[in-house]
Amino acid sequence: MSKEQLEKATSEAISLSVDEAQHGLVKPDLVVSQLQQKDLKLYTYFYLRGLWRGQVIYEHTHESLARLVLESRTMVDQFADLAVHPFATYDQPLLNQFLRASTAYAFEKAAQECESRNYIPELFYLYSKTGQMKRALYLIIERLGDVSRAIAFAKEQDGPDLWEDLLEYSMNKPKFIRALLEEVGTAVNPITLVRRIPEGLQIPGLREGIRRIMKEHEVQYSIFEGVSHVLRSEVAAAMNTLRNGQRKGVKFAVGVKACGEHVDVQPTDIPTQPATKKQASSGVASPAVGVGQQQQQPTFGKPKAAAKKYQAGHCAQCLSPFTTYEIDTLVGFAYGHVFHLPHLLEALNPGKSVDVDVLLGGTGAEERSVHFVGAKVTHARLLRDRIVGGCVVCKAAKEEEEGGR
Repeated sequence: MSKEQLEKATSEAISLSVDEAQHGLVKPDLVVSQLQQKDLKLYTYFYLRGLWRGQVIYEHTHESLARLVLESRTMVDQFADLAVHPFATYDQPLLNQFLRASTAYAFEKAAQECESRNYIPELFYLYSKTGQMKRALYLIIERLGDVSRAIAFAKEQDGPDLWEDLLEYSMNKPKFIRALLEEVGTAVNPITLVRRIPEGLQIPGLREGIRRIMKEHEVQYSIFEGVSHVLRSEVAAAMNTLRNGQRKGVKFAVGVKACGEHVDVQPTDIPTQPATKKQASSGVASPAVGVGQQQQQPTFGKPKAAAKKYQAGHCAQCLSPFTTYEIDTLVGFAYGHVFHLPHLLEALNPGKSVDVDVLLGGTGAEERSVHFVGAKVTHARLLRDRIVGGCVVCKAAKEEEEGGR
């Protein structure tokens, strides 16, 4: 009887055996062992094919059907090495599908089966999967003679050794050289490729191939140039934003409470103004801090008391509320923390004696009270140079957060 006749005659029995295995009534190893004892290779193929395809599972919904087919395929994995031989003998497409979907079989045995039957696609897949890239490349070149597929494989792997092997093999074959010129694109240096062509070798379409590869490199260069221009523009815009942000100060909105105890100093952001030509040429930029100097008469009332925790209108270091009359400079940061300048300098320089006038180059309160732009800019720049550590409260919170990870 032919294979088709045997398949038709045994279809009902095979389907019943597969269905029993899928429902857990008859274990597959029992059926396979009995078929192996009687050397029924074709019936073994029918049975394993039924398990792999998940046949007779047709009364379930789409979701459960996919799951049951997957479970049915896992039953074949325990016979993976055994399944390779009948699949290779009777059904090459099924073998290809099985080799790509399963990982339970021995690659060496599968490669031997494919080699003995000259199954090039399956053998190429096995070599690629096991990392034998050179053998896979030579398989395409020598067995198939498909230079386009060899170039596509070399591009996919992107290995210099593969390109070297491909170039070395192709230098005495005009057909391969022309295909390289037309299809290699920018994957290989065109100078290297052209220099390796032997002198006197007649290559049909050489001029067109060289023209094409040069055009591709020109297009790539144009793309790179455009990308570089866009990146430079984005970097310049980001630098302008950074410089404008560094020039901004913090505006203090001072509101006096009715009881006269203290005032709330609430820092708010102010709109960014583009730098003038005069500022850009002189290089003068205001620091990202605000200086609140209240030269009003003191408001008499209850003495200021330290808060238990930081809140708006209080120094973030000493936790004391700000009063209407503050001798010390107030320094605010973008996140909302405001400090007395001496307390901020003490926090930035722990264990050191801090003299504000000395640290700021001898600019005392008398000079700071002068309503001249030059004095204010000088004072702001000196502050910026001294407050390089930023907000001590935010810095401590960040360190605590990183330490807790």
